[in-house]
Amino acid sequence: MSRRDREVCALSCAEALAEELDLPAGGVLVAGGDPEPLVAELADQGRPAEVWQRHGFDGADAAPWPAEGPFAAATLRLPKGKDALRMWAAELARRLVDGGVLYVHGANDEGIKSAGKVLKTWFDDVEAVVSRRHTRVWRAASRHTKPEATQPTTVSATVKGVELSWQSYPGLFAHGHLDPATQALLEHLPAIDGRTLDYGCGAGVISQFVQRRDGIAPDGVDVDALALEAFRVNVPEAEAYLCDRLPPDTGRYRFILSNPPLHRGKEATPGPIRALIDAAPRRLGRSGELWIATQGAMALRGHLQERFKVVEQVWRDRRFAVWRATR
Repeated sequence: MSRRDREVCALSCAEALAEELDLPAGGVLVAGGDPEPLVAELADQGRPAEVWQRHGFDGADAAPWPAEGPFAAATLRLPKGKDALRMWAAELARRLVDGGVLYVHGANDEGIKSAGKVLKTWFDDVEAVVSRRHTRVWRAASRHTKPEATQPTTVSATVKGVELSWQSYPGLFAHGHLDPATQALLEHLPAIDGRTLDYGCGAGVISQFVQRRDGIAPDGVDVDALALEAFRVNVPEAEAYLCDRLPPDTGRYRFILSNPPLHRGKEATPGPIRALIDAAPRRLGRSGELWIATQGAMALRGHLQERFKVVEQVWRDRRFAVWRATR
């Protein structure tokens, strides 16, 4: 779906939710996606709305969990993955008053058509109330079960003799397993002997490895507030920053380590990796090193050589590559 199509989808869903549907009286929780169209429609009706965003893109306020409420209604922009949908639908369902209503909206090519089956886990009255402009809105009412609060999953792995055990949640990167690109990076990392930043840290697998092997707790930065909540548990004593770029005002580092994010929503883009390569030299001390794991087919050598004195592809297989760049 193009950017224009996503904008049309957001506006279409906002119009349907705020103008056409029978929202019950009371506060509305608007969760995920672009909240502005829906919040504006609700404001025109004099309806109080509370916005929850999990991701702090472009400096937006973000939190790992929505406010507890309770709310008369909640809207959820379809998250990526059925497990993530189940978790967030459950979290919103338990924040509703008795008789409250949950709406889930999204695009057809994102999997919204099957969302109704998930909603029937907690609601008796589930129906698709809007289907237009390649989007769909599900309405779930008559809650028969109030879900319990989500509990994290514990994941374990051993890399180069280092035993790892971390908490994760559905929707976090590589939930439930050790990502192979991350594993490759860990297997080729040298001893870490100075101040270190884990960029796009997620739940903190890279940082936990460094902490347990080398006794250093890297700083972690990620745009996902829920990932940072897990990071703080998984990497005790580490500093964590909610940001979609290198954190400001944290000084220089001896190492920056990353399996950089490739996606913003559904789209894959090299933008975050290239932005990291551009910014890293200014944040590394003399002879500081950037270590990154990427898709093997991604052409990075030229870009790295424009920014760093020494560039080496340390390892590569059919899918992934590990790069080392020295300032």
